[in-house]
Amino acid sequence: MKPRRSKALPGVQFWRGRAILVGMESDLKASDIASEIRALARLHSVSYQRSRLDDLADQITRLAGDDVELDDVQKLLIALRRADILSAREMTRYHVAYLRQAYP
Repeated sequence: MKPRRSKALPGVQFWRGRAILVGMESDLKASDIASEIRALARLHSVSYQRSRLDDLADQITRLAGDDVELDDVQKLLIALRRADILSAREMTRYHVAYLRQAYP
């Protein structure tokens, strides 16, 4: 099985569901993936805009007793998905890679 290059982020490949930055060491810091996501958002002039569904999701989460707070990078991933820059699958893969690096 060959690594698959991302069309959205040229410097990223996926190997067995894990994001790998091409040409960099394997133990990357969260800021590396985060900076790639920020660069992609800047390239496409995308920023996170809160919607009514976000408010609803927050209320449902609160009523369920969960405490979920998205950081700026996670919000940018949502914005990139809403702008149809990333597919749902790509967004999920980037999110998982970011979470694995940010919160090991």
